[in-house]
Formats: sequence, structure tokens, C-alpha cells
Amino acid sequence: MREEGEEAAGAAPLHEPLRVPGDHRNLEDDIGLLDDCDLVIEAIIEDVKIKRRLFENVAKHRKPDAIVATNTSGLGIAPLVEGFDLEFRKHFLVMHSSTRRGSCGSSSS
Repeated sequence: MREEGEEAAGAAPLHEPLRVPGDHRNLEDDIGLLDDCDLVIEAIIEDVKIKRRLFENVAKHRKPDAIVATNTSGLGIAPLVEGFDLEFRKHFLVMHSSTRRGSCGSSSS
């Protein structure tokens, strides 16, 4: 077992964001890009406080008619949007995907 702060061989440092080859963007640096997005999908840890903090930033930078979707699978919508203005709430939805077989109504034989 690793000690706190110790990193696995070849792993990205724990204090740096995970990067995908060719991916050089993060929300903090590029939040202004949201003003051109039609759909913003949130897919972060299942924690109401953390999601709300993200939505507060998104609400400040999204274009007025942009849809904001959460990928939550277990949190209710009400706690996520409570206190946000009506315009934000009207454009908010849950968009959760599943890779389970038969999840689209098909049956497996």
C-alpha cells in the first residue's frame, strides 16, 4: 500500500490533473469556451456540494439557451439546482448513460 502522497510508478502526480494524450484543456483555464457550447455535460464525483460548485461556474459562463446536463446516477435534481434562477433550471436535465446489455429495451437471448 502506498503512503499518503506517494505515487505509483508511471502514474501522474496526485496533485496534477489527469491528462489524455493531445488533451491540454481544463475547466479552470477554458471556462470561457462554454459561451459557445450548446450542451454542457457534467460527469464528476457524486457529491452535491462539488456538483453545485461546478454548476455555479457553468451558470456564469454558459450561453443563455445552452442545455446543462448532469451525469448523476443517484442524486436528485432538486438539490443540484436549488437556488439557481429559473432560466438555468429550465435548461437543466439528467443525462445518464448505461452500458448494460438490454438497457434500451432490447432483450438478450
